[in-house]
Amino acid sequence: MYSGSDIDDYYTSHFQDAERMLSVAFDGGRDGVLPPSRCFLPFRLEFSERLSQPFRAVLYGITPAYWEFPYDKIPGDRDVEPHADRFLGLSAAIRVRAEGRVRAINGVVTAARHLGNWYSKADYTGHDIFELVIEAPLRLFDMRRASRIYQERSTRGILHELLAEHRFMNMAISEGMRAAFETRDRADRDLVRSCRMQFQESDLDFIHRLLVDEGLIYVLEAEHGRNGYSNAWHIFSPEHYFGDEIDATLDVTPDVEEGELMLLGWQGRRKLVPPFTRTISHEYKDNDRYVGRGEGRVNYGHAQTSRGTFGNSESLPPRAVLRPVRGNHEALSFDDPPLTYMDAPAKHRQWAYEMEAEVYHGATTAPLTLAKVIRVLGLDGGRVPLRVEREGTRPDERRHDYIVTAQTIVTSVALRGPARGCWATLADQLREATGIEMFPDEGDSALAPMHVTFEAQPFGKPLVAAHPNDIARPHPGPMTATVVGRKGSVVSTDALGRIAVKFHWQREPDSPVLAKNFHDYTDDPPVNVRYVHPGAGEGMGMQYLPRVGDEVLILFIDNDMDRPIAVGSVHNGKLGTPSFGGVSQLPLDAALTGLRTGEHKGGGANEMVFDDTTDEVGLRLGSTTAATDLSLGHIGTPRARGEARARGTGAELRTDGAAALRAARGILLSTHASTADAQHLEHSALSALLDDCRNLVSLTESNIRRRPELDDAAAGRDAIVQSVATWNSKDTAGSGSAVLAVSSPDGIVAATDASTLAVAGAHMDLVAAKRLQLHSGAQTTIAAQGGIALNAVKNGVAIEAVHGDVTLGAHDGQMSLIAHNDLSVRSVTGTLQIRAPVIELISGNGSYIRLGTHIELGSPEDLVVKTPDAHFTGKGEKLDLLEDPAPDELNEPGTGAYGRNAHSQRRARTTSPKKEATS
Repeated sequence: MYSGSDIDDYYTSHFQDAERMLSVAFDGGRDGVLPPSRCFLPFRLEFSERLSQPFRAVLYGITPAYWEFPYDKIPGDRDVEPHADRFLGLSAAIRVRAEGRVRAINGVVTAARHLGNWYSKADYTGHDIFELVIEAPLRLFDMRRASRIYQERSTRGILHELLAEHRFMNMAISEGMRAAFETRDRADRDLVRSCRMQFQESDLDFIHRLLVDEGLIYVLEAEHGRNGYSNAWHIFSPEHYFGDEIDATLDVTPDVEEGELMLLGWQGRRKLVPPFTRTISHEYKDNDRYVGRGEGRVNYGHAQTSRGTFGNSESLPPRAVLRPVRGNHEALSFDDPPLTYMDAPAKHRQWAYEMEAEVYHGATTAPLTLAKVIRVLGLDGGRVPLRVEREGTRPDERRHDYIVTAQTIVTSVALRGPARGCWATLADQLREATGIEMFPDEGDSALAPMHVTFEAQPFGKPLVAAHPNDIARPHPGPMTATVVGRKGSVVSTDALGRIAVKFHWQREPDSPVLAKNFHDYTDDPPVNVRYVHPGAGEGMGMQYLPRVGDEVLILFIDNDMDRPIAVGSVHNGKLGTPSFGGVSQLPLDAALTGLRTGEHKGGGANEMVFDDTTDEVGLRLGSTTAATDLSLGHIGTPRARGEARARGTGAELRTDGAAALRAARGILLSTHASTADAQHLEHSALSALLDDCRNLVSLTESNIRRRPELDDAAAGRDAIVQSVATWNSKDTAGSGSAVLAVSSPDGIVAATDASTLAVAGAHMDLVAAKRLQLHSGAQTTIAAQGGIALNAVKNGVAIEAVHGDVTLGAHDGQMSLIAHNDLSVRSVTGTLQIRAPVIELISGNGSYIRLGTHIELGSPEDLVVKTPDAHFTGKGEKLDLLEDPAPDELNEPGTGAYGRNAHSQRRARTTSPKKEATS
């Protein structure tokens, strides 16, 4: 029977063994929580790791039932019971030693379980068995789920930012992990994405998605840092390994030389995969299509023909910035070798298929190093060389070299002596809890001290973590976001009509500092989401940009979280529905359909409203500026609560400002009715009326004496008629004269309280089929530079003055009164006076009377005087004569010779001796 002191001696002796196969040390705990030095004795390790995945280790160990601390650490009671929670969050440094090799594993305790204990009542001592799960610090990234957006960032830049954030917030990550890669690696040439969105996924899943999309792989390398046990986070591209040096040599033959490891097993697996991958992408910034191709690099021997020539064709999300960045955003040329930028993702996808095309599994007796080169000997002809070798090497030079891509390590330290005798009593309990035989017999060959299995890929073969289609991705549905912009701005956009949005799920810490979606937001807001504009085309389409504060609906192209697009705006309780006319509201005015906009930083508005109310259908286009409106159909006041006061039907254009109507090809204003499918400038009624007027004028002119000026007038009328006739062409865009025509079947009224001016640069014709009447309340003046002609075909010409005088005068020329029949000049109550220096009365046979300085009578025939009596009384008196009109009277209408008071003025001067003397 073993005592408690025997167990303590065994326990202590193992800690003194510096070459023990399995050991562990803890760090990172506070005083009273961190286990004392040499308190946890591990006896079993199950470890697994794979390229681009955090490792996981399950460690089984024994610890005293009480931890004893020095007095200066914990005053008072120095004995602390080791509960499972005292291990959680501690940094653990595991060391595995075998065959002269030491494998360091630095991680964090993420889970702990108490499996059992052994206690000696006689010695008041005992020990407990714990199971600890130790994982890479990167695994802690899986404990936070977040939603955030990264704009115009490279993958490495995002990873640096995430790591910096976790290092700042988590001591275990701060001390246990560092980035061993640059933010921008010129050799790797990361490309910048316009948008990278993390949505309801853990930071670790987001990191894996970023790396797989870019074709990058990572490895965590254990190191001893300043603050304790740490890991270097290495990221490299598929064609760049940890190094080309041989990390270990494995020999399958029994004659293993010093420094070599024994290869316990070796299997090769081959699989048919597509021979090539073609990628297609579309970039909206230049609206171009990009195609890439990745050729296979695996030789299948006789199976080569089985693959045929059919490859994969995959659609890729576009890269918003196709050029990679170098240094401070310095762009590389698209032709810069050796990478064709659309071929790179095609190659990454093809290489992901080929990771399954050729896989090798092996077993050995010592730990290996992930992503390092191993050389396998003793497999003469054991595998077919690669069809395409690594550049710069000969086909057979490194045909026995492989890259370790995954491994598992299972190691057990056999318990002997008192430890085995005491703890073997817990075998059944531990087997039930873990499913593992913890304490097999020492002679049991099934439990080797060290068992290492690994996977490997041929050296020179590009390595990728997974195909992008095989990783978990968020699949968001439609969601809403709020439009944001610079302080005081109404609309924020760019040349592509994009808008900046903030999703409702974005945390305040993620915006603006960490996610960089709104960096320097008050100075230069990012415009990062395209907005759907109906009918968008080359310089075409509807432009309606949401205002800052509006809520927009976001969809994702191809259900890709990194490709958001805003498809429209939605109302909410704060931003209500449009109020047409400033008075309408829902639900009472649901018959209204339209568009209303608002003035930037003002109260004005523009709107187009379709009113579909029963029996009151109408359309209104309006602006609050100068109360300008165009109303069509039913015309009424703006509808409010379902009611509108009717003002008429038809069309109305009104404004408190000025209005202009211009048409370079003519304007037709007509009240003649026409069908809806009639020609645009249908004017048949107008043309018929013009023809009637032309016929009337022609008939009238044919009955009067021809004069040259009549020909000019006819030419002007014909030109007008011909101009209107050009409207008969259906090509309204390329023909038609600039004529303004007004036509109405029921009459035309033009009225003003002031004056009216009608001007014609050429001819003016007033034609009436019946009467033409000119009326004025005061005077009517007709003046012409080239003469006035009054002609009447029928019924004669009448010039009458109801009141006042009538004066006919010729300033410079003759005046003729000609009658085909009789000519009568008479005065009813006054005197008929004919005045001239010489007056001649001539008859048809030549007889005459000449009145001048004397009276002369003459006739070729007899002179006959018939009178009952004749008186000759001597010299007669000189009669008073009317004075000649003054020159100013001849030139001033209304007051001169043609004025209504001309005769009375002259008579007054001749009959009034006083006035005559004064004159």
